This record gives sequence, C-alpha cells and structure tokens, in this order.
Amino acid sequence: MLCLSYASCGESDSLKDPVYIRDVRPLLLSEGGALSVYGSGFGIEGINDRVYVTGVTLEVLYWSDQRVDCRLPVGLIGAHSLIIQTDNFISQPYEIEIIGDTTEETEETEETEETEETEETEG
Repeated sequence: MLCLSYASCGESDSLKDPVYIRDVRPLLLSEGGALSVYGSGFGIEGINDRVYVTGVTLEVLYWSDQRVDCRLPVGLIGAHSLIIQTDNFISQPYEIEIIGDTTEETEETEETEETEETEETEG
C-alpha cells in the first residue's frame, strides 16, 4: 500500500507535517534577494517540487532534504506566506516579511557621504 498523506493512512492529525519549515534566513528579506529555507522532509528535488510566496513560484537555486535556497522576485513587498510543495505534500505556511530593494538606497547614501567628505576637506 502506498501512502500519500497522513489522512489517507488513518494516522492522527497531531503528527507533524511531512514537509516542515523550521526557519527562513536571512531575517531581513529584500525583493530580488536570495533566501534559505531550513526544515525537514523536502526530499530530493523533483519536477513537481516548488516554493511559493503568496502563490508566486520562486526560482530554486539549491534543493536538499533539509535546506532550499531560492531567489525572491522583485515587486513582492510586505507580509507574505511561504510554502514548499513536494510531489506528495505541502508545508504549512511560514510567514515572512519582504522589504524593498535596499541596494539603490545604499549607493545613494555612500555617494552623499563621499560628497560631504570632499566638501569638508575643500572647505
């Protein structure tokens, strides 16, 4: 007998989900950035395995049984639910917060600081 879910095997609902998300890193997620999902039961990456953030499929960079690395798309800012789907199971949603791209801000701040330093030395 092949069992595809706990419910079909008559097991208790109190058992852990076969795909379990324990943690997502980094803590500060930015649009377009990479993230690592840590947990268990991810298995070996199959053709139907996916990572979703509020229904949007993420680009998978690396997949193992206990870690999946992905890239966030640009344009997803705010609070979202992350889900991992394998051939047979779907994880419980894991809540994440995505901020805007900070790269441009950082470059502008560095340019402003350089300009201020130049003005101080010249003045």
